[in-house]
Amino acid sequence: TVRATVDDALHYHEELVAAALDAIRNCPAPTIAAIQGACIGGGLEIAGCCDLRIAGTSARFGAPINKLGFSMYPGEMAGLLALAGPAVVLEILLEGRILNAQEALAKGLLTRIVDDHEVQQEARAAAARIAAGAPLVARWHKQWVRRLMTGAPLTDEEKRAAFDFLHTEDYREGLDAFLGKRKPAFKGR
Repeated sequence: TVRATVDDALHYHEELVAAALDAIRNCPAPTIAAIQGACIGGGLEIAGCCDLRIAGTSARFGAPINKLGFSMYPGEMAGLLALAGPAVVLEILLEGRILNAQEALAKGLLTRIVDDHEVQQEARAAAARIAAGAPLVARWHKQWVRRLMTGAPLTDEEKRAAFDFLHTEDYREGLDAFLGKRKPAFKGR
């Protein structure tokens, strides 16, 4: 009922779904998908917008919407396309086949696979490793990866901005901690 007409479908996909996927994709903090079981359709779209994807060995991946008679909206396809490329996206959408975790890993859809009972624990451990680093640096890494994916050469201003870390408290703290052989206490400043 929410996609009964073209106008309804555009509203649903452009306003509602796009806003949710963009919020994940553009979140300044790193995002981790902990995948257990089926990661199908919208679940695959959501996982594709996350920075890291950790799945259990029995997880399954796909978007068999070709069997339902409708296509994936292009805006929702963007995360998967950026993640795995056109060949993998076309394989998933044209065949409608469900991939196992090993296939998904081999095709670039996953960061890593762990035993099913370790998915949440590994996702928390990954988050802890990220949180142990400088938060501004994590945000800058996300920003630079997105920017470099555009393919456009960096401007002189952007090249200079790549060294904004030199003016942060966290940079000084990181250096002091390294030289003092202690764990840094980053503050995000």
